[in-house]
Amino acid sequence: MNDLQALGGLTGSLTGAAEFFKFGFLIFLIAPAIYASTKQKSVSIAAMILGLGFVVIYGVLNLITAIVPQWLPSQRTLMGGTIFGVRNGYDLAILSDLRRVGYAYTKREIDPRNANLLNFRFLLVTLGSSPSCLAILLETPDKAENWFRVAVQDDDVAPSTELFAEASWGGDEPVLIFWREYRGKRVGAQEKLNVISPANEVGCESTRAASVPGAPWSVFRAAFAQSPASDSDLTERLQSDDVIARRDARVELAKRGETAFPLIDELLKRKDYRLQLGALVALAGMNDEDRNKAPESVRQQARVLRQSADKTTRDTAVNALQEPAFCNQEQDKNRKPTERFLVICYWTKSDCERVRGPNLKPGVSQSACAPVQLDKASWRYSPTGVEGGWYQYSSTTFAAPFPEVQPQP
Repeated sequence: MNDLQALGGLTGSLTGAAEFFKFGFLIFLIAPAIYASTKQKSVSIAAMILGLGFVVIYGVLNLITAIVPQWLPSQRTLMGGTIFGVRNGYDLAILSDLRRVGYAYTKREIDPRNANLLNFRFLLVTLGSSPSCLAILLETPDKAENWFRVAVQDDDVAPSTELFAEASWGGDEPVLIFWREYRGKRVGAQEKLNVISPANEVGCESTRAASVPGAPWSVFRAAFAQSPASDSDLTERLQSDDVIARRDARVELAKRGETAFPLIDELLKRKDYRLQLGALVALAGMNDEDRNKAPESVRQQARVLRQSADKTTRDTAVNALQEPAFCNQEQDKNRKPTERFLVICYWTKSDCERVRGPNLKPGVSQSACAPVQLDKASWRYSPTGVEGGWYQYSSTTFAAPFPEVQPQP
């Protein structure tokens, strides 16, 4: 990114540097004075040649500008950065308030910290001017739109400056934490960006127009549409050492919808980590309507992988199946303070109720076994509980979506 920014600054400054050549004429004029003061003919001749060279180059550039200006680099500005932590299945677009965007693209990458999240790198090269505003769109799998607005500062188009935002998913709507970095170091304070409504909030009035198909405003999304891949091609890319190739193959498989189930069924049967994980990610990335059509053979294999020793596989299987677990919460005043509260989950209500039992010990209170969508839960579980239950201890009560237990005084 920084090399490209430096290149943009260089090409944008070349024509402006032509002004410097005017000084050549001055050097040419003072050459006799140099000879008079130094009596060095070679020095005065060198000054005359240098000055004459500047004048010639300046004249040539002006001639090119008048006759074939396309030969000269035009003024460009460049800005870029990364949006971190976008949920798998979401799409991202970035819009500016320029009618001529120049060149722009986004690139999706799997977040190295969480295989269920995506990072989007973006780059914008403008022709002659910089935007005053960027609007960031996070589009849900069911096409719901979440808009964010960023006011562009002059320094945002400076070489070595990058823009960053990280998505947070704590509530019903995503939040972006936005910041700037210069040469890899953060500058200024972080800014919390909430979803805006309407999208044409003051300061980015053209944003809504940009979202209308055919509107002349600049939009940049992930590019390079490809023809449908064969099963063998997708299988090969799902095993690739290139993380982007694997991610793109998973997305393509998910976009097949219900026609992907025969291949997903085959991949889940293979004893290959990347193939099984890729099939689960694709299943999780489908819209609800297609995912709900998954045959029982696919769902049963996903349930087996939900008990995997690998946490990424387990969590992805949970996302793919969208089946509730049955959990109960317990408070036990006899335990040490850091383990005062316990939540434990099973995949059938009967298992939950059997392990729960009535605990009649003094100082113990329990909730009922209740259905919980674990993909919505924020917890750090261990999968090694009694009879394979997923559990976690805490010093404080577990909040929703876990069932509530009435804390004892």
